[in-house]
Amino acid sequence: MPRPKPELYPLQKSPFWRMGRQRDLSPLLQIGMKEIRWLAANREQQYWRREREIGGKQRKIVCPFGAMRRVHERLQGLLNRIMQPRYLHSPRRGRTALGNAAVHRNAAVIGKLDIRQFYPSTTDEHVFRFFYHRMSMRDDVAGLLVKLCTVDGRLAFGSPLSPILCSLVHRDLFDQIEQICLSGFLNMSLWVDDITVSGDMIPTRLIWAIKHAIHAKGLRYHKVRVTSLRHGPVITGHHVSLRGIVPANKHHIKVRDALAVLDHTSDRKLRLESIQSLIGQTNHARLIYPPEHPVRARLNRRRDWLHQERRSLEQESFKSKPNTSIPVLSPGDVSLPWASEESSTHTRFIEQLQNDQRALTGFAIPGER
Repeated sequence: MPRPKPELYPLQKSPFWRMGRQRDLSPLLQIGMKEIRWLAANREQQYWRREREIGGKQRKIVCPFGAMRRVHERLQGLLNRIMQPRYLHSPRRGRTALGNAAVHRNAAVIGKLDIRQFYPSTTDEHVFRFFYHRMSMRDDVAGLLVKLCTVDGRLAFGSPLSPILCSLVHRDLFDQIEQICLSGFLNMSLWVDDITVSGDMIPTRLIWAIKHAIHAKGLRYHKVRVTSLRHGPVITGHHVSLRGIVPANKHHIKVRDALAVLDHTSDRKLRLESIQSLIGQTNHARLIYPPEHPVRARLNRRRDWLHQERRSLEQESFKSKPNTSIPVLSPGDVSLPWASEESSTHTRFIEQLQNDQRALTGFAIPGER
């Protein structure tokens, strides 16, 4: 059964709108008030912290667990029901990175900039202002929600709640940037923290106006680039040029490296990991080309071959598992405490066990000729 689409309503129809009592959070979060207050008071102990490499960068992952995780998932589901602006492509159901790049495929000039450390730069003060001013909550209700949503004074990089809450908290900033773009007859799209604008030309004053708006919000920008479509800029992992949209060079490098692993290693685990990576890269590339395109047909053949190889590896791994239910003994084994190699009683005992094993398994005992 397909998942039902969430009910969509404007911000003013949200159950959090003008909430005036803390106890009204209990039925929404499906948790008792006593536990809500305990989680808010002990939030530092409800997260695990790790450092991992993501996209070539070291990231500090802060992820909730247990009851706090369930609260974040419930808040995520409720906030996802609020209508999103047209320029937002992620986090949003039914939108893809390909669609975000397709917005700018007919432009002459494309400008891009990112917000630096988007989630960690979103502080508990940003979140409180959103709940108190934008959602018109009572200050004590907003304060309690801030304690549930943030840790270490900021949004957690690793929580399922952070993407949607971050987009809502900074909605006023992105709306302002959209108005700046519309005043210059430009298109704008947003993918998490990647802002892309495009048009016939992008005046320098407009870029400075966007930078000033980001600074005024207490955030920082980086990776500012303005390029012509002839040079083929990369937008959310897709190369956009006069010829159309194709996978970015990074995609081809990943495919090349994974295929090299398949060609030069016999380790089943490494081969299986490479095949899984190739399946994901192939499915990503298939979405770019129409069904009748010859590249799509080639990618379909590659996908079928990868699935066949994966099934073969999984079957080999299953067959190669040793049968450890019956111990294997040899006549020269002197590790038993009750016998020695010269003991004829011990030798007859070993021979009897070997005969029993041979009858049960049908295989020869290691060490036998």
